[in-house]
Amino acid sequence: MEDIFEGQLNLMNTVDEDNILWNGNVWNKGVYGNLICKNLTIKVITNAQNKPVYYIGIYSNPDAAYMPFNGERFDDEDAFLISKQEIEIISGRIEEQYGDQKRFAIMSLQFLGGLRKLFEANQRMHGKFLTIANNGLKEDAELSILAIPRTDIIILAIDDSHNVEGNLTPTEETGIKDIVKRLEYVLKRIQITLGLEQLEIKFNIGVAIFEKHGSTTNEVLKNSLVALEVLTKFKKENMLIYNEAYYDYIREDLIIREGLRTAFEKNELKLVYQPQFSLKDDQLYGFEALVRWHNDQLGNVTPDRFIPILEETEDIYRLGMYVIDRALEEFKSLQNNISGLRLSINLSSKEFANNAVLEYLFRQKTHFDDLGVKLCIEITETTLVENMEHIKDRIQWLQNKGFEVAIDDFGTGYSSLGYLKEMYADELKIDRMFIRDFPERDDGKLIRAVISMGKEMKLSLVVEGIETVEQYEWIRNSGCDLYQGYYGAKPLSLSDIEALINQSMH
Repeated sequence: MEDIFEGQLNLMNTVDEDNILWNGNVWNKGVYGNLICKNLTIKVITNAQNKPVYYIGIYSNPDAAYMPFNGERFDDEDAFLISKQEIEIISGRIEEQYGDQKRFAIMSLQFLGGLRKLFEANQRMHGKFLTIANNGLKEDAELSILAIPRTDIIILAIDDSHNVEGNLTPTEETGIKDIVKRLEYVLKRIQITLGLEQLEIKFNIGVAIFEKHGSTTNEVLKNSLVALEVLTKFKKENMLIYNEAYYDYIREDLIIREGLRTAFEKNELKLVYQPQFSLKDDQLYGFEALVRWHNDQLGNVTPDRFIPILEETEDIYRLGMYVIDRALEEFKSLQNNISGLRLSINLSSKEFANNAVLEYLFRQKTHFDDLGVKLCIEITETTLVENMEHIKDRIQWLQNKGFEVAIDDFGTGYSSLGYLKEMYADELKIDRMFIRDFPERDDGKLIRAVISMGKEMKLSLVVEGIETVEQYEWIRNSGCDLYQGYYGAKPLSLSDIEALINQSMH
């Protein structure tokens, strides 16, 4: 049973609050005999007497949380996108196809968007699409392709038997883009055949080439999957050719995932506080709480590496609650009078959309009220545009409860007067990128335009990343309200906060 089910079996116990009896990864045998890993959730449907009536099984993409990893060698473990067993099976199929022919490239393709969702919801359509795709790609006169389907991933092995664009071959990097164009054309034909024109054909492709990126079929296949995994995280173009640096990135990514499983319990997460100063009188205005993580194996891990991984799991909800709990505990311990200061807390889009997180913040706010500390919730532009009406209601709810709301990193995403008019936020935080090169390589025109936009909306303006006296002097005369950055102070530990507060009081 352990080889088949990798979740937490709960058949003898009561179901959870979502009526989930069991959740985990299961292995199915595909139409071509390959093993397919899927995540299975079994829910219980009860009657009015709370007695089970029937059970529903829901398939989705495999859950990486149940994929084992010991952090020693990536080669010895399952990749997140495809299992070790499948890699071995697919490698064997490719070797059977080409025999001693060792001039081929492997492309790992993952469907995205509406087509991916359709496949998850409709297994019959999924199988039909892949069967037609398999036949269509094999019949293409100019390509020799072996298509092996697995959930939303297809593995394509392309040999050197046909040239593309003159003398270029599929095993030369310059020939790969032509292959991708032909593949897209074939998939669009299938889309029309199945009457799926309303769904856009979108996919990512990771590529690895024999000899250049591996000396065995198994190694080349793994490296094409590594390229696909990196491409999924970077979300730039839809095709990426393997590079040795990607291997290190994914290996580190897996170690980070493993470390995060126990980071809360081991108390490895800490807070530092970035001071914010008033541009009117240079007085301390408040702090932004920032999370730091130190792991024995990894050392210091930057937030831009571990927070996106937390956002893929339920632990992201723990993070927001941890920050406010830890900040409250530390602020209570301060001997200084901190009444009148403000604490800003960052929330991810998932946290901001979660009622339980917001309600928990509100409950804890009463303790900050006792200290005389105001609370500000910072959200990014990306959070705003995901569901504007929904976000607008949440901003108003927070403001009605006494929170201030700031739009963080303004100018890095969807900067627009349109959504600012709709959101009614209290504060705009202008990203450091607008002041970073001033005055050496920047005359300030761009940040002046952003400041003008914020003033038009009558928002409080905070400039991030002030590091030099020239930047400070320019910002002080720009009409902004607050600044933060190394010119004022770097992020501080709790003990350093006390020293800064003492200094500001004299």
